[in-house]
Amino acid sequence: MKILMHSILAILLLLTVSPPMVSAAVQQEEIDQLLAEMNWSMEELQDYLAYYETTVADFETIEDLRGMLGTPITDENLNDLLQKYDLTKEGLEALLGEFGESIEDYHFIEDLDVTVDFYSNHDQEMLESEQFLAQIGLLEEEVDKLFTHLMSLDELVLEQEMERIMAQLEPFMEIEDPSQLTEAQQQQLLTIWAEMLNAFHVKANFFLVDKAKTAISFPELMKLETLDGRSLLVELTDLQGNLLADFQVSEEMLGSEFILQTGENLIDVGDIAGELTKELHEHKLPNTASPFSLNIILGILLTFAGLAFYRYSRKIENV
Repeated sequence: MKILMHSILAILLLLTVSPPMVSAAVQQEEIDQLLAEMNWSMEELQDYLAYYETTVADFETIEDLRGMLGTPITDENLNDLLQKYDLTKEGLEALLGEFGESIEDYHFIEDLDVTVDFYSNHDQEMLESEQFLAQIGLLEEEVDKLFTHLMSLDELVLEQEMERIMAQLEPFMEIEDPSQLTEAQQQQLLTIWAEMLNAFHVKANFFLVDKAKTAISFPELMKLETLDGRSLLVELTDLQGNLLADFQVSEEMLGSEFILQTGENLIDVGDIAGELTKELHEHKLPNTASPFSLNIILGILLTFAGLAFYRYSRKIENV
């Protein structure tokens, strides 16, 4: 009996201490061969898989990994794709260029196929976004810097905070005349603004610009009846004070529905980015939930600012 108990104990200890051997894993030699075929580094493969929230360790065989990645782009399958969408190679480059991309950004024909199909139906929204960003002076490198900052945040925490904030913000998005907000609603709007910036780990600094640049707080800005011909400069910094982006709007823009309308356009663009992320995830990993799209955040932020500015613009119209 003692021998039996010792045997059972030994087996239990072995199962506890030893790594499980029930599942296979892709061999490093197979991965190295795959990387050589694709002319990729291990880091590039890991980055690609990370976008789809998976790792090499999640695949049992090299065939499974190859199947997830897809078919490398060749001249032959690229020509088939061009014929499918009745495009020339130059036309495809132009379409991708509207979204800041090129053919070289894609490695697998399936990814490119999903993206081209999607972009073909959303180029007008991106054109409107480009026009808006150009009008307020928000440069492409500034958008990239802002997104890089947002990507550094804890995705799960940010998603939870944004869901809560968006639930608070939703009633305000249906208000037709923001000038009719009660004092309590105005205070709630300011609170949501602060919570949103806190969620992004971003500070917003406001300046009235004429010949000089004069700092003004957001509550003070909300009380103004007119900018007296000045422009409003908004600087977004991280919590260490490093400038991420700045944009400037004129009193003419604030005196119309420009900010609110274009802010809503950016929400649409954010939704588009989220839809594409979801489609790509479902294409690769149909049983994996897509992450909250960080691309929507800039749209939400500017739209929220637009709502507040829109309230102020109604004051100008009523003067």
